[in-house]
Amino acid sequence: MIYPTEEAKNGVMGRVLIGFVLQKTGKLADIHVISGVDHDIDAEAERLVRLMPRWVCATKNGQPVNCKFVIPITFKQ
Repeated sequence: MIYPTEEAKNGVMGRVLIGFVLQKTGKLADIHVISGVDHDIDAEAERLVRLMPRWVCATKNGQPVNCKFVIPITFKQ
């Protein structure tokens, strides 16, 4: 995580909610900010999620399925 410089100087903190779809393949898709704090902080949270490795996909009745997720990323000093 790289705290944006101006936001760090100004003491901007908060929690960003990032939504995405976990695909059957384990890849993350449709990554977007649901609830943000500041443009640069939101962009950093989205960048972090885009860097995540593949996940283990969800299953229903033993079959892989797409699944929606929302995760919080907190920025504080």
